[in-house]
Amino acid sequence: MMTVLLDEISKLNPSRVFSHFAKILEIPRDSKKEEQIRDYMAMWAAGRGFAHQVDQIGNIWVRVPATAGLEKVPGTISSPTSTWCA
Repeated sequence: MMTVLLDEISKLNPSRVFSHFAKILEIPRDSKKEEQIRDYMAMWAAGRGFAHQVDQIGNIWVRVPATAGLEKVPGTISSPTSTWCA
């Protein structure tokens, strides 16, 4: 089932976005056991030079800089959960 789902996701566009989604689907992320997904997110952020931090209860915060030329546009805060189901 997961292989079929990953095959279908690999056909979606923009492939750059959905390739990340496919990687995330392969990482175990049960509630209260989010270490692996949190580590993946931290490595993803660090690999792109984005500041990130993890608080005492395990929430990860990633700061993504504005696109060039849009620095004065108000920022966006997103609060997705890392334990969503596929």
